[in-house]
Amino acid sequence: MSLPERKYDIVVYGATGFTGRLVAEYLAENVDFSKTKWAIAGRSEYKLLQLKNQLVVQYPELRNLDVILADTNQYDTLETLAKSTKVVITTVGPYLLYGEPIVKACVEAGTHCVDLVGEPDYVHHIYKHYDFPASRSGSLIINSCGFDSVPADLGTFYTAQLLGDGDNKSINAYVTVKGNISGGTLASAMGVFENVDEAFLMDIPYRFGSAKAKLIHYQNDVNKWALPMPVIDPLIVSRSSRERKDIYGENFSYAQYFGFRRPITIGTTILGLSALVVASKVKVLRDKIVQTKPSGNGPSVEERAKSFFELNFIGVSGSKTVITKVSGGDPGYTETSKMLAEAALTIVNNLSDYINKGGVKTPAGALGEKYLNRLIEKGIKFEQVQ
Repeated sequence: MSLPERKYDIVVYGATGFTGRLVAEYLAENVDFSKTKWAIAGRSEYKLLQLKNQLVVQYPELRNLDVILADTNQYDTLETLAKSTKVVITTVGPYLLYGEPIVKACVEAGTHCVDLVGEPDYVHHIYKHYDFPASRSGSLIINSCGFDSVPADLGTFYTAQLLGDGDNKSINAYVTVKGNISGGTLASAMGVFENVDEAFLMDIPYRFGSAKAKLIHYQNDVNKWALPMPVIDPLIVSRSSRERKDIYGENFSYAQYFGFRRPITIGTTILGLSALVVASKVKVLRDKIVQTKPSGNGPSVEERAKSFFELNFIGVSGSKTVITKVSGGDPGYTETSKMLAEAALTIVNNLSDYINKGGVKTPAGALGEKYLNRLIEKGIKFEQVQ
């Protein structure tokens, strides 16, 4: 069945997990169900019906919300799911363990798929093995549509636009966050750390073709101490720059840092990351850390209300310098669920724009201006500071 004829516009797979539930709540609040048909999917019918009933209390129109049983270990259920919808939002992680089967099903069905993965090895694997098949089937697979890596990716896109035409653009980002994590995020992080050492971890910011990050330094333009940030964002930004040379030009470079007001925080951050890497190698310690936040649990509404993120970008092209800022609320969950849902809605609302443009893509590389505008409309701030 062709995409326009599919039963659903969007299916949220993993809807009963902590982030999946927030995505479902976001769609319930922000989407006209009579115009955009969506459904929830997962392996527990009981939990799915419980979620549906909770949503119906506040949104009675969702009494017709469909519940779909799908399990990573039962591939035929994933095939059925993928064939029923235009876009799959998958929050089922850790992605290294559970992410690939739904991608495979979507690629085979020509279905678009977005996720919030922050695991570099998984993203590299999916790109290597599914980019060509997805380009043939017309399936868009867009990784990292949450806090990993939308603020960095779209913030860089926005800054590069402001720099104007030209090559040799250089953009550095300085990240400040306050927030707690969920059980799923902790499990994913420990899975990443288990397979790396401290040297590899600190090499992530520039090992994927981005700029060679400076070591600890003070950045006067943003009044912050900086430490190279071991996250997936530089990989995603680098791929976006290759996809959209009309925006980034040739010889583009990017580096990303934690931004700290006090230098002492740098030391505690390095010690904390190193301790997690060491603990991840010892099964007893790894299990105990993961058990502190069981899967499905996460920060409360009150905790999320106190959380925020801010990314400061310094872009340079020749003699021109542009300073921008991207900011929002709770990064890991409230804003991540918004980013993920809006990525799917960008595709659904512009479906004809993505015909014959399949492949494993990035948020900025695939969705660009349309996605940026949706995020701004939904309250994520993109500002030019200088």
